[in-house]
Amino acid sequence: MDCKCFNDLGCFMTDEIIDFGVEAYCDGDFVFEIRYRGRTEIQTVTFVAGDPIVLPYTFDEIGTVKIKIKVPLTNPCVPVPGFNYITSSGGACEFVVHGANAAC
Repeated sequence: MDCKCFNDLGCFMTDEIIDFGVEAYCDGDFVFEIRYRGRTEIQTVTFVAGDPIVLPYTFDEIGTVKIKIKVPLTNPCVPVPGFNYITSSGGACEFVVHGANAAC
């Protein structure tokens, strides 16, 4: 499965909580791949099955940030073979957010 679409979640102030609109479907460490201004930042957050997947906005205050969420590679979190990212209900595997100081 190839990810070619994104879900734009809008604008966020510093430390505001981003709700990705999906729940953890298993217990484990979810890896956030956060890309902005030509760099990639990795954050790992532990969730329990049923928890909403959320993350505080601590990134670029004026630009666009692209986030992918990698699922734990342990049972029962076995991903679709060859594809291990959380997807939105619409099938997007990349989430886009903007700093509140961007042109929102």
